[in-house]
Amino acid sequence: DWRRRKLAADLDADEVVDGAGATDAVGDLTGGSGADVVFDFVGTDATHAGSLAMLGRGGTYSVIGYGGEISCQSATLVVNEHAIVGNLVGSWIDLWELVQLHAAGRVRLVTETHPLDSVNEVLDKLRDGDVTGRAVLVP
Repeated sequence: DWRRRKLAADLDADEVVDGAGATDAVGDLTGGSGADVVFDFVGTDATHAGSLAMLGRGGTYSVIGYGGEISCQSATLVVNEHAIVGNLVGSWIDLWELVQLHAAGRVRLVTETHPLDSVNEVLDKLRDGDVTGRAVLVP
């Protein structure tokens, strides 16, 4: 989605690629060596396959979004020394470090606020992919 790519660029991402060609783009950007880490916030069959395909040797695939099934050849994992890691919310130390980074101005939180009685409209926006960043309901 162009809005998410624009947000990434606005947040000073080094590179921003379209999801449809991400595997080839990562290959080009890394000179063919692949990514060290891939964070998958979507978690569909297609993003599982694409994420694994763009990993470089010794790379880690971090699964945050869930749905679908991860399917890969075990020989590929072993030969390329790939790791697949599931992440729900991180650790307390991760959260503390994130708060410190935000306080230092190194991480920008992107939110939109809505009144609590708009909960159904906000859920519709979430389902339609119309929320960029995080939606917060305020009583």
